[in-house]
Amino acid sequence: MSSVIGSAQGRHLAGRVATMLQPDLRKDYPRLLRGEGVEVIDSSGHRLLDAAAGVGVLALGYSVPEIVDAMSAQAYRLPYVHAMQFTTDVVTEFAAELASVCPNEISDFFVCCGGSEAMESALKIARQYHVERGQGTRYQFIGRWQSFHGNTLATQAVGGHLARRRRHLPLLLPFPHIEPPNCYRCGSMENHADCGIRFAEYLRVAIERAGPESVAGFVMETIGGSTMGAVVPPDNYLRRVREICDEYGVLLILDEVFTAIGRSGTNLALDHWNVVPDLVVMGKGVAAGFVPIGVVGIREGVARAFEQGSGLLEHNFTFASDPIVCAAGAAAIRLMAERDIASHARQAGSWLRDALVPLMDTSDIVGDVRGKGLLIGIEFVQDRDSKTPFPAEARLSRRLTEKAYENGLIVYPGTGTVDGLIGDHVTLCPPLIITEEQTAEIASRLADSIRAVEADLGVS
Repeated sequence: MSSVIGSAQGRHLAGRVATMLQPDLRKDYPRLLRGEGVEVIDSSGHRLLDAAAGVGVLALGYSVPEIVDAMSAQAYRLPYVHAMQFTTDVVTEFAAELASVCPNEISDFFVCCGGSEAMESALKIARQYHVERGQGTRYQFIGRWQSFHGNTLATQAVGGHLARRRRHLPLLLPFPHIEPPNCYRCGSMENHADCGIRFAEYLRVAIERAGPESVAGFVMETIGGSTMGAVVPPDNYLRRVREICDEYGVLLILDEVFTAIGRSGTNLALDHWNVVPDLVVMGKGVAAGFVPIGVVGIREGVARAFEQGSGLLEHNFTFASDPIVCAAGAAAIRLMAERDIASHARQAGSWLRDALVPLMDTSDIVGDVRGKGLLIGIEFVQDRDSKTPFPAEARLSRRLTEKAYENGLIVYPGTGTVDGLIGDHVTLCPPLIITEEQTAEIASRLADSIRAVEADLGVS
């Protein structure tokens, strides 16, 4: 007897059905056929404005022949090298392009095939850094609740989204976590500068409790991403975090998988606060979505410790520094620079925010609109005065995503916004080439979708 796993229908093979395992085994996934600009077309011919850029990856939209040509040329020339034995010109070329968008102090890079791999790599690099310097007692990483850093066991251990952690808790290292600053829910009525200092000082407390000699690094998303819905820290927060890390000899690891390159209106989100981390983790849009990619940018002082120590990086992947990945990434970064994509994202983000803010007046369930550049979160609440979220069984963000799809709009839903278990938001992270007219269309279709959900829920 044949069996079928998942809902996607595959090709029949001698009485069997071949399928790809997808996250929701009971869901019929829409089938997309092609993409054009900032739109995709599904199997029924339905055109959808993609306000999620896939999942924050398609920075330059779906039609970028320059990147395809660069990948094709590299594939014909040399599709693969083993990074433990060889290198090739495109690897050096990509490193130079990465350096051009990073702070001057970051000039060494490790390239792999996704954000989870990159964060895993950053943790191992940080650990080895301390070993190279004779501080082998440092192994703990402090993370933040309501954060997401990847789907490996190590990245889930340092991440702080309860719903994603709970099934795997017996396998996760018990790293410390602190609360992130969230101005919508922090309780401060007006002075969020003081709020930033207060939340940064939680890091000092966590280091002291863990024992400073045991702490290797502090990991945080520069701007809270998909699990928080584009939460921007108060202005004083990141600089105080940097000071505390320096005081205790702890490496600052910034997760910019969602924000690099250009999404927040600057090359990296850290540029908004002029803070340089010891390690910066990038992914998603670095190659504009054309290849799976992850990058660790390494501060010069950290990299030199390896050279002056063992001279070895005890870490690698089969597809590290893959030539086709590097070719796509180099082409994407060049195009972003030529088109001044970061500046356009800053302007387009203003257009989109201006079009979305009126939802606060026209909808009873929109609690907050926030973000920077083209990373914008909208949090939904059952009661705006108390900021009480909807119960999980209401499936608010999922309902809204389904209504948006019917209205020709793709958004990125999020649940567990408040504490990892309850709360709903959607993240808007459209391609960075979006026009003013298209931002208005996103806001219009989203408003229609919110009204439809309110009607379903009986919200007046």
